Amino acid sequence: MNYTIKELHTSNISKNLVYEALKTSLPFSKQFIKNKRVFDENDFEIFKYYKQFWENKTVSKFWTVDKIRDNKETQKQFTNSFETQKTVFENSIKTVPSNNQKELNKDIETVIKQFEDREVQYKESIEQKEKLIEVKNEQVNKYALLKQEEKKEKEEWIKKHDVLQNEKGEWMNKFYNTRMYMILFFILFLISSFWIVILLIK
Repeated sequence: MNYTIKELHTSNISKNLVYEALKTSLPFSKQFIKNKRVFDENDFEIFKYYKQFWENKTVSKFWTVDKIRDNKETQKQFTNSFETQKTVFENSIKTVPSNNQKELNKDIETVIKQFEDREVQYKESIEQKEKLIEVKNEQVNKYALLKQEEKKEKEEWIKKHDVLQNEKGEWMNKFYNTRMYMILFFILFLISSFWIVILLIK
């Protein structure tokens, strides 16, 4: 099923969220029907996850795996293309007259060397990107762990605070009860003293 931006909006995916998510490198499909951008079920899942967890977790879940796969597929296509063109060059040697053989061999070796150099550069670029992805994933995981630790410390602090408040409440109750007893004792003492004085006077 395909979704337009309007249909996403009716599914509680706002236009602002769609535009914000499209600015990232998430693996959204690039489909257009009658010059209108449409999204598939996988895109819909990404939008729902993005709405709940925002960019870091969404990229960690959806983007990295697809990018690594795409890079490996591209590398495979590049290697296959290189092997195909190499075979074509090698086959063409057999059909060339002998007087041009050395010059052609030299040109072919140059072209093959260029392809090999490009392949090495491309592989290095892919390795660097994969390392960057690993570092980013590590940072996301560390951030998540820090958030969990922070939440745990906050919960422990709240528990300690509640315990102290309960102890304070109990102490205040004891204090007021003791004060009440002292006031009652003092009143009784005054009444008794008053009656004793009256009796002595009589």
